Amino acid sequence: MTLSREAALEALPLLRVTWPALTADSWRDYLHFVGVRSGPGSGGVLVLRDVDDYICGLMVYEVARDLFEGPVLTVSVFTAVDLANSPIPAHRLLEAARTAAADFGCAGVQIRLYDGQTGLAAQVRDHGFVDRAGYLWAPTRTA
Repeated sequence: MTLSREAALEALPLLRVTWPALTADSWRDYLHFVGVRSGPGSGGVLVLRDVDDYICGLMVYEVARDLFEGPVLTVSVFTAVDLANSPIPAHRLLEAARTAAADFGCAGVQIRLYDGQTGLAAQVRDHGFVDRAGYLWAPTRTA
């Protein structure tokens, strides 16, 4: 199900499993930024709930334009956690991403994963995703 950005704050505990330093303010600011940038109908927050109604997966997505592929569904935040270490939450989110991409007329899906998500990266690769491009990073300020 897709949530409003305010309701997505309920997902903060799940996000802190992957990113312990994430604050409610930084999450709210990020969601506001993505919402303003994507505009209505071209992005959102999708959460996955388990049988007990706990959030066990989340993705933040928007349609972007790739230089070569044209429109692509870009997933900037992707996380799924299962206490039994099941790949099912990740699988369901990946299927939802593919469905959203098709609904938006996108050529494909690109997912950004962060340091510390190597296990999730393996699950994503197991579902046919391949490494295509990476980020090289440098901060704007030096310490």
